[in-house]
Amino acid sequence: MTTVNATCSRWRAGYMETYTSGSERGVRKPTAVRRQGAAHPTLFSDIVYRLRRGQSERAIAKDLGYSRQTVRRYHQLAEEKGYLDPWRGIPEPEEILRELGPAPSAPMIVSSIEPYKPVVEKLLHAGVEMATIHNRLIHDHGYRGSYSSVKRFVRRLHPRDPDICFR
Repeated sequence: MTTVNATCSRWRAGYMETYTSGSERGVRKPTAVRRQGAAHPTLFSDIVYRLRRGQSERAIAKDLGYSRQTVRRYHQLAEEKGYLDPWRGIPEPEEILRELGPAPSAPMIVSSIEPYKPVVEKLLHAGVEMATIHNRLIHDHGYRGSYSSVKRFVRRLHPRDPDICFR
């Protein structure tokens, strides 16, 4: 296992950051900028930089706070694209974004009460409270969901206006 003890200064996420890699105690580790689905371009270039310096995947994962599988996935991508070649410069953020692609969108989860939307809207229009709506759905329509799901659904249909207080 190769450990690199080197002090590095790099631009990262709009500010200058100095850190020491290795196993020294009391050293402030850099904070990784996270994005759902894909790494931030600066993080990817930091991983490439550390791999070029000979730091292990395990040490990089520990320093940056990512799993070893994430670091390994970006290591393999860097090898495929030739970013680990010492004669080639660190890739630009635009190139990294092009390689990583857009972040995947969050999955849309359909509410269990969605099939009963017309019934709920009719009851709401009649002025029926949410607890009563839940009970009627259970007894009249065979709904098996919770009161919380009814409450979330109604709040999404009719968001409450915030109470404004003047003093």
